[in-house]
Amino acid sequence: MHKDNEFGRLSVHDEILSQLTRVAVTRVPGVVSLLPRDKNHEGAHDGTGAREHGGNGVSIGVDPMGMVVIDISIVVRYGVKIKDVGLEVVRMVDQVVWDAVSVRPHRVVIHIEGVRKL
Repeated sequence: MHKDNEFGRLSVHDEILSQLTRVAVTRVPGVVSLLPRDKNHEGAHDGTGAREHGGNGVSIGVDPMGMVVIDISIVVRYGVKIKDVGLEVVRMVDQVVWDAVSVRPHRVVIHIEGVRKL
């Protein structure tokens, strides 16, 4: 990911964005774990060419306009409101990435891969 401004260019490797996203997701109550997606589905749904880094359930891609797209696969705890957990994941990822590198993801896509009773 590159961001140009009047002072120069900021370059952040996708792995850094992936790690920041992973930290943000694990802070959200109701998220049990991140789950790697099936290799046949990576990046195919949105045309971003997103790549999963380290099999951690987070894929970083760029849309046709050059904007950052973050794709996240999670397992949630049984009994939580999935919609609320998903919205909180989006909010937390947006905030953590902004705080770290001053970039807002254009889109954060959440895939609920399972529900686990603890």
